[in-house]
Amino acid sequence: MDFINTFEDKSEHYAALVEKGYEFAVRFNAEGAFSAFRYISPVMAENGGRLTLSLFRFENDYQTTRESAPVAEREFDLADGTEMLLAFNSQHAGEYLLVAHDGTGGTGFCGLMDPFPNVQLYINGVPCDGSMEAAVGFDAGGAFGGLSAEQEYALRAPVFSDGDFTVPVRSWSAVDGLGRTVPALSGSRPEKKRAVGMFFWDWHYHFEYGVPVNVHEVNKAHPEAKNDFSSPVWRAGETTYYHWNEPIWGFYTSSDRYVLRKQAQMLAEADVDFIVFDNTNGTYTWKLGYETLLETFAEARRDGVKTPRIVFMLNFAPFRSSWVMLRQIYTDIYRKGRYADLWYYHDGKPLIIAHKDCLDPARPLDREILDFFTFRRNDPIYFTKEPTPPETWGWLSVNPQARYCVRDDGSCEQMTVGVAHNASERGLVPMNDIHGGVFGRSHTTDSGYKYVYRSLGRTVTVNAATENSHLYGLNFNEQFDRAIEVDPDVVFITGWNEWVAGRHPEWQGSPNAFPDEFNDEFSRDLEPSKGDLKDHYYMQLVANIRRYKGTGETPRTVRKTVDISDLSSWEGVPAIPHFRGTAPKRDNDGWKGTHYTDNSSRNEVVETRHAVDGENVYFYARCAGKITAPGANWMRLLISTDKAAGWEGFDFILNREGVCMLERSAGGWNWVPAGQAEICVQGDVITVKLPKALLPENADHIRYKWADNNLSEGDVLDLYTTGCTAPGGRFTITVKM
Repeated sequence: MDFINTFEDKSEHYAALVEKGYEFAVRFNAEGAFSAFRYISPVMAENGGRLTLSLFRFENDYQTTRESAPVAEREFDLADGTEMLLAFNSQHAGEYLLVAHDGTGGTGFCGLMDPFPNVQLYINGVPCDGSMEAAVGFDAGGAFGGLSAEQEYALRAPVFSDGDFTVPVRSWSAVDGLGRTVPALSGSRPEKKRAVGMFFWDWHYHFEYGVPVNVHEVNKAHPEAKNDFSSPVWRAGETTYYHWNEPIWGFYTSSDRYVLRKQAQMLAEADVDFIVFDNTNGTYTWKLGYETLLETFAEARRDGVKTPRIVFMLNFAPFRSSWVMLRQIYTDIYRKGRYADLWYYHDGKPLIIAHKDCLDPARPLDREILDFFTFRRNDPIYFTKEPTPPETWGWLSVNPQARYCVRDDGSCEQMTVGVAHNASERGLVPMNDIHGGVFGRSHTTDSGYKYVYRSLGRTVTVNAATENSHLYGLNFNEQFDRAIEVDPDVVFITGWNEWVAGRHPEWQGSPNAFPDEFNDEFSRDLEPSKGDLKDHYYMQLVANIRRYKGTGETPRTVRKTVDISDLSSWEGVPAIPHFRGTAPKRDNDGWKGTHYTDNSSRNEVVETRHAVDGENVYFYARCAGKITAPGANWMRLLISTDKAAGWEGFDFILNREGVCMLERSAGGWNWVPAGQAEICVQGDVITVKLPKALLPENADHIRYKWADNNLSEGDVLDLYTTGCTAPGGRFTITVKM
């Protein structure tokens, strides 16, 4: 067993009495399994005294944690300088609270004066600056095994997760706007660690001075201007970068915390493990962008959102600019241990995608940087063939994608999956190449490629001949098929939210060239848009990640008769937690001439339950505060039986036209009465009793979700942008009937 002084710093030490009624505690995150604590108590009385150490799994807040049963607890008889060893059964990685309390005879607490960035000290339950002198006994590799490299690095800057991460996102299912099912269960896969990275752009604040121009809409209205650089429709002089379409949150900037919080939740719900910042041009590190994101993601993690962790991608060669950026990023974030819970580790160290050849080991700081990170070079070539260069990752590859870091047994470390490519048989080309043949969203390398899915009892085949094939992500699916077949350790996806491209008089032989993004077909973002693509690609992303990783189990359905007026009757029915803080307020400028506000958060559901008996289905929702009185768009319950197209996959809606009224979709956002339910509101809890007789007789399951203060006009994208929704977006919870 290796004891690591997890909380020890070089700050000034002090001692305090643990007198009657006082307790000192430290909240921390263990990155590996552990089974002991070593703690030395100063004893300030001649005959010694007694002190109790208790270890708790951290739950929601300090008070809740202290009221729970301890993982381990022991009372010690002490003499001055006595070492206390609290040993227990091995605990898995996660967030904990270590408490020193009930001291007698002058027993004390050893503390550190300065704040430690990744732990939280509490005195009598109140957060305070400082930390605790203690050591953790890690048992990686066995009961008395050595410490792994990953844990050593984690303990150099201890990780403080600030989140419980109990929301069962992998168990949620959905039906998207094309009738494709996002599976809650995807079948078994061979056991191995799999990770998904997502290219992410945090520099949108840099271009907000320009007027937003929606290229897709311009191109529909003026197709003749596609390759005409001088056309006035492009508003030259008013903007430099052009949007391929409008995001669902408007023409936002990277300083908009509302959008960042929404992105954190959506990426967490998609089960994305890390995002990769684009620092591939010049010496731009986009500090305002990453600072705002780190702050917002840290807040989201405190609310239980398992946000992706972060990685920086630098220039595509060992330029001098890479050397500058490495020093800036390392000294600003990593060397200081800032936001350590958000660092993504690979091979035991924080990952950075950069060419380390720009560093000189003879320089002390360069040597420190070389030792600190796991480096992977980034390959800029879409057409790279195997064998690929060592210690290199791709970021975008045409199908069939190359395997990177291939091992002797044929397995590989990383592969790419792209939504689309600014490439063609000619090589690298702009998205609006005058010669055509660009590998857009509908492109497939195999001319006979197709994928098939079931929707409402019928088989749907998607191929190049499918009407509006750009909605279905043929290129995206073909690339994911190969990645799933090869089964690399890491799938790197391009991308989430680039949105804009520059415009050039000529590039790669094409006039009026848009190199990276152009319109709905020739663009490579997964973030939902206000155009025809809506959230189709986001839902396809979720489904494919589940195909790649596998999923968790669907929460079980308890068979029990519930008295909805008696909250105690829900005892024994599992609670399904939901994220907090999912509907932040918004008051932000976007691109030039735009400003966005949102204050629609009202009844935020933080926990749901459900049960069934022979006659009824019962629903329970607890909100973050007292539930408001019924009003417009109040506490709607959306239900799907997967038996009819309904509205966006939902057959029934409760509380749309009046409290307790259940309605059935007559096709789209057209509803007809279907019967009455019973509802009871008690403080922050709403419960529903719905007769099974109102639902189809042959329904072996239903899916449901809660939505408050949205869907006034039946726009499904409201579930992402307005009011409160649980689960998020289109996601639903399954009830076995």
